[in-house]
Amino acid sequence: MRKLLLLFLCTIMVLIEPAEALAEVAMASVATTEALAEAAVATPVPSPNYKRYKGNSRRKRGPIAAMKRWAKRRKTRRKIRAAHKANPSKAGSRKGVITVDKPVRSK
Repeated sequence: MRKLLLLFLCTIMVLIEPAEALAEVAMASVATTEALAEAAVATPVPSPNYKRYKGNSRRKRGPIAAMKRWAKRRKTRRKIRAAHKANPSKAGSRKGVITVDKPVRSK
């Protein structure tokens, strides 16, 4: 829309005073190229990169239940191994063992 309006105004100016209008258009184009060159030199620092928006953080779905169980199982095995290394004589007694069952769906 703006380009069409500008083109229309330029044609009217050319019809009214052709020599002055063409000189003004040429000077305007030179001025804009100089302004762009100065702006490019004046800002050597790039704009910052912002973190991409990944959606609502309150209602995001968490990891799959099976993966949670696997992670808890790995954690308990690590605990058992660490307890065994700390005191090998109590290797058979497993106090505080966490058992992980499948989740129960309640509707």
